Amino acid sequence: MLYIYTLVITLYYWVIRIAALFGYDQARRWYSGRQSAPTPEMPNEWKDKNRIWIHSASYGEYEMAKPIVARLLEDPRNRLYLSFFSPSGYENLHFDDPRICKLYLPIDLKSQMSKCLEKLAPKKVLFIKYEFWFNLLNLLRTKGIPYYFTSIHINRDSYMLKIPALKNLLRSAAGLYCHNAISMKILKEKGFDNLSLFGDTRINKALQNMENHRTHLRWTQSSKTISYGSLLPSEISMMVTMVEAFPECNHLIAPHDIDSESIRRVTTQLDTKYSLFSEVGKDIIQSNVLIVNTLGDLKYLYADCAAAYVGGGFNKGPHSIIEPLAYGVPTVIGPHIAHYPMARQLKEETYLEVIDRPDQLEERIRKILSTPTKTPQQIKKKISGMAITLDLLIQELSA
Repeated sequence: MLYIYTLVITLYYWVIRIAALFGYDQARRWYSGRQSAPTPEMPNEWKDKNRIWIHSASYGEYEMAKPIVARLLEDPRNRLYLSFFSPSGYENLHFDDPRICKLYLPIDLKSQMSKCLEKLAPKKVLFIKYEFWFNLLNLLRTKGIPYYFTSIHINRDSYMLKIPALKNLLRSAAGLYCHNAISMKILKEKGFDNLSLFGDTRINKALQNMENHRTHLRWTQSSKTISYGSLLPSEISMMVTMVEAFPECNHLIAPHDIDSESIRRVTTQLDTKYSLFSEVGKDIIQSNVLIVNTLGDLKYLYADCAAAYVGGGFNKGPHSIIEPLAYGVPTVIGPHIAHYPMARQLKEETYLEVIDRPDQLEERIRKILSTPTKTPQQIKKKISGMAITLDLLIQELSA
């Protein structure tokens, strides 16, 4: 199994290199970023410290890690390696704290990972959500370095239970912190005993963002604001229809990708005046359409919204629904929520609106703006009650 996996990883690496040579932006950033990044190495002053390696695939996963990082840094013995697989995390996150060392995750070949582990010498390793790097995990198991996973969500037909090699590596983990009781029950039935009920750190982070936000939008027209967050290219036409259907409202548009081509894809379809968030600053917005072309700001801008649509639900599944809900904003998503237990629960309890077709969005937003199913206060209370405690995980990692 490992031989086949290693071959696939090697081929993947060369595909990325070739794509980078042909100018594909994501591939170029992925490859050149690793080439130019400093070689990861343990600082001399960390030798007697508790060195914890936390791996997040990208910027989004690091948002889930933030509450864990903050708690770990409360212990003066802890030092943190924060690694990323994609450029979205490595390029956009900067740490001035000398107790944090940022690095790119090497390509998952045994030789590369062996060198990395030798240089970093971590005491424990934590993976945020689904980051199953077989060679790295196998080396951690062989070397006796405890590793953990957070927010594990699993269905009965999950591939994680069908691949023996992966199943064994999960059994060898020092701790699997499950996203929900259903996932924990399924794993227990399969003979796992390294389980704890954990939840989703995104709730804690969203509540923290809500408490700390300082950004408030000032529009020319004082009207209700509708937001469209993490929009995929296939959802832009739906958003344009909404802008035309609600000329009396302000519209906050945040594409999932914010590169120049993605922003252009939005602006060329709009037949109305718009503003760019990067150019507005604290000024009054001179239009009723604002395009968020910066990373990390949308989560604060929900504070001024009366209704939200979160993208992705007509594709693989919705992006972060917690961020608008934490502010008590009634939220609408597409139908693909089968693998999203939190979305399923919130829908069943009528705290989340789910539509089956794009043409239903206008009707659902009109209903929200006039007579919402749940008030903002009710939504806030529900989300606050879903926050988790990090105590057990922090104790494990800091021990």
